[in-house]
Amino acid sequence: MSPTEPRRGEVWLAHVDKVRPVVVLTRDPMGRYLNSLIVAPMTTTMRGTSTEVAVGEADGARRPSVINVDSTQLVNRDDFRRRVGRVRPETVDIVCATLAHALGCDRRPNPV
Repeated sequence: MSPTEPRRGEVWLAHVDKVRPVVVLTRDPMGRYLNSLIVAPMTTTMRGTSTEVAVGEADGARRPSVINVDSTQLVNRDDFRRRVGRVRPETVDIVCATLAHALGCDRRPNPV
């Protein structure tokens, strides 16, 4: 894998609605084979919802921010600009659990 290929847990500047930091969620090694990767944007706009994951300096954020799981999206590989950091593995685990919650996948299915 090239050092410039986005990897799970890395923070990249990417062009989504504008150029902004995003956290790569696509699992390794699939990121090297896919043309688009799943990301969640980082933002300093905090709404206090259950689908935001707080991040700070330990996760490479310059100021208090959140990963907005409700805005998870596919981003074309060509829209990634440059790597700017990496979130802690524990933060990726929290993002995964929050994503399951956001999608309603954290509930047990009803037996038929």
